[in-house]
Amino acid sequence: MDSRQGNAASLLSNALQLASQGQLHPALISLDAAVRVKPNDAVLHHNLGILLRKLGQPSAARQALRRAHELNPTWLEPLLALTEQALEAPVAPAEERDSLDKALAQKAWCENNRALYLRGRLAEQNADPAAAEEHYRTALTQHPSLSVAQQQLACLLLSQERWSEAQEQLERVLKQHPGRADLLSNLAIALLRQNRLHQALTVVEQALAAVQGDEARASVLVNLGSILQELGDRDRARQIYQEALDLDPCKANALLNLGVLDFQQHDLEGAELHYRQALLLNPDDARTEVNLAGVLLLQGRTQEGWQRYEARLRGSSKLLQRPEGLPLWEGEPLTGTLLLVHEQGLGDTFQFIRYARLLQQRNIRCHFQGPAKLHGLLRRSCLIGHCITDGEPAPSDSAAWVPLLSLPKILKDQPSGERYLEADPQLVQSWQQKLGPTPGLRIALHWQGQPDHEFTVSRGRSFPLKILEPLLSLPGVEWVSLQKGPGSEQTQQEPFAKRWHPQQPLIDSAWDFEDASAILKCCNGLVSSDSGIAHLAGSLGCRVWLLLPWLAEWRWGLDETTTPWYSNHVLLRQSQEGNWSDPVYQLIEELQILARV
Repeated sequence: MDSRQGNAASLLSNALQLASQGQLHPALISLDAAVRVKPNDAVLHHNLGILLRKLGQPSAARQALRRAHELNPTWLEPLLALTEQALEAPVAPAEERDSLDKALAQKAWCENNRALYLRGRLAEQNADPAAAEEHYRTALTQHPSLSVAQQQLACLLLSQERWSEAQEQLERVLKQHPGRADLLSNLAIALLRQNRLHQALTVVEQALAAVQGDEARASVLVNLGSILQELGDRDRARQIYQEALDLDPCKANALLNLGVLDFQQHDLEGAELHYRQALLLNPDDARTEVNLAGVLLLQGRTQEGWQRYEARLRGSSKLLQRPEGLPLWEGEPLTGTLLLVHEQGLGDTFQFIRYARLLQQRNIRCHFQGPAKLHGLLRRSCLIGHCITDGEPAPSDSAAWVPLLSLPKILKDQPSGERYLEADPQLVQSWQQKLGPTPGLRIALHWQGQPDHEFTVSRGRSFPLKILEPLLSLPGVEWVSLQKGPGSEQTQQEPFAKRWHPQQPLIDSAWDFEDASAILKCCNGLVSSDSGIAHLAGSLGCRVWLLLPWLAEWRWGLDETTTPWYSNHVLLRQSQEGNWSDPVYQLIEELQILARV
């Protein structure tokens, strides 16, 4: 060893010892001296970069780490450190992320657990969750006990609202780290979103007992409040949110949830205030902005409401699948056909496909991307040229795409409530023959929406079939169930079990929306909860008695009994939360009047 090497090694050893004792600036002086002695030593530049990161000098650290990588491109450590530093930045430049990912993808490092983990993190920053998941799962296949990859995969699953998978992943991590408050708190949210409320409450209380530090405790308290809110203990939830804000006044989620509590109590002014306060702290939070949009739209403040509602497209939920290779349409003159893209629930498509008619009036032809079960009905109604499912290539004449629920903002007009979808006349005739004539009324019933979609402000919009039992006192009425999936098991319960139309088994076997449309046209009306079938009936021009909870969605207004969306809808609202008696007896009166007519 020559004297220069010995001196550099001694200076490095001294620097490492000083750094281990927390003496970072003296360590930096010693390491700088070592680099001057051996300026082309990759190890020295690497350690210099690590030390500069600890001292909060990211630019100088990046320069030293890059120099280390240049001096020894086959050494992985400087590249890993560069990647970690890039991930620490609020948003690393896309070119830098791509360059780092390409470097880490070398065959020599394809099985390195840290490289795979960091590639997953880079993919998340690149908004490529599928690639991120693949990297994390590959890392875990090769290194099953790699806890950082397990935790990051769990967070990714939570962000994608894959609640049961996130639960399983978190339970695996907790076996390695039992009692960790952050993991328990996340597990409680995964359970909450699966409606396993009491189990979620138990887990979040364990997290609260284990958590340390005011900021972390405030986060767990917000999760506790969310669970209490879903359990209906709103007063206690409000106290918990306030306790979280006392610990951390900048806890935007606490303000958001206070806004939801206000909204649930019909305090729209309080809800708006809390949502706006939360947005001041977290301007990019899509959920808060969408909630604010709902408050505004409920009051008819459509200009700001629809503009705010665009925030839904920034959220982590997969509301829709964006078509590849097409620009987003924002109302500019268009040469070619516009691809209308389904989003959210089927009811949203039934409601907002009406805007295709407005677009036709402006000489804009439309195609549709969405579930195949809607295609026949849409094509028959002459609103749509060509239909594709998610993932299929867009028709060749497509010039741009737009989410269906962005059309009110762009077109700044609401079409009339007249019908805009058409049932197949031959199917209608076929079902009329199957159902036969009726001397009185034939009324269709639908009472249950998708349970997975009913949380917080939408909780309680469905009702059990049993609450409609007073309708059976009406003489001369034939009852038809259009309930499919969850809730359909209630058709076998007394006293309804023996009161259905004789062809009810045949109706139960007809799952196609074209059949449902034809059956609706064979009935005198539909009694329904707030669900997709009510929108389908409205779009067909059918009479609908819509039973609404005390807190209805923004689209139904505050207290109106009719709606501009559908001219034949009658809105029957709860006057007291959870009590369906008033709307049911109003419904009986409506049916008695119709029977006399």
